[in-house]
Amino acid sequence: MIKILIISLKKDIERREKLLQILKGYEQYYVFIDAVLGKELDYQYLQSLPIHQVEKRKKRLVIPSEIGCTLSHLKAFKYIIDNKLEAACILEDDVILGPRFIQFIESINTEDLKNNRNDVFILGGQDGIDKSKYIAKSFWFKKNIGGQTFYRVMKSERNVIRACSYIVSSDFAEKTIQLFESKYFLADEWGYFKDEQLYSAIYISNFVNHPIDLSNSNLEAGRLDASKRYIEKKSFVVSLKNTVKRSSVIMNVYRFSKDYFLTILTFLKRLSF
Repeated sequence: MIKILIISLKKDIERREKLLQILKGYEQYYVFIDAVLGKELDYQYLQSLPIHQVEKRKKRLVIPSEIGCTLSHLKAFKYIIDNKLEAACILEDDVILGPRFIQFIESINTEDLKNNRNDVFILGGQDGIDKSKYIAKSFWFKKNIGGQTFYRVMKSERNVIRACSYIVSSDFAEKTIQLFESKYFLADEWGYFKDEQLYSAIYISNFVNHPIDLSNSNLEAGRLDASKRYIEKKSFVVSLKNTVKRSSVIMNVYRFSKDYFLTILTFLKRLSF
């Protein structure tokens, strides 16, 4: 079986207990990775991160909970490296697991992982996301892993959102950690990871779900608020630029009128002599 790394805040006891019940009997195959709480991060550390790189790509503000989420996934990647794992299944603690997931982890073998170490496998979690309808899946390029069918994502990796349930190899984990030393990104920037050549292809299935009701999700609520604030900020900047432009035009007209008036006045004075 594959090792399961569950990213979860220490304080989320209820979520952990729920997963413990589902994974009862598989205790040796999973471990909890204590998540990083974004709002508790040091302000100076946050200021040191090149967050503007993400804001430029995403066209919105980045919130502390997203930074905490990214650091949490990097902790999971470090666990993969430190424990010399071939690959690992990474879950966030709000996923919805069913019988197909149990069948999957029971059926997957090491050969599956060795033969696909350059690929990323998304187990699902696209529920309730508008962009998911723009994910182009190939019905010719597909793989059967652990008794589940994964379809290759074709030139639409940017429409794959969330990092709540996926499998990556130690190669991907190592490359991602190295990339973080010089650049900044969010945990679910699958399109950006493709641009940086961290993997060859993404294959996606749908046997792990994510709650559609996001009212209990601080991350999702924060993302919506960040998008709103970015638009407001952008609108303010555009409005300010337009105001400056109008002011500049008025000043130029004023200067021209003043110079013209002085020229006429000088001419009239000369005529008087």
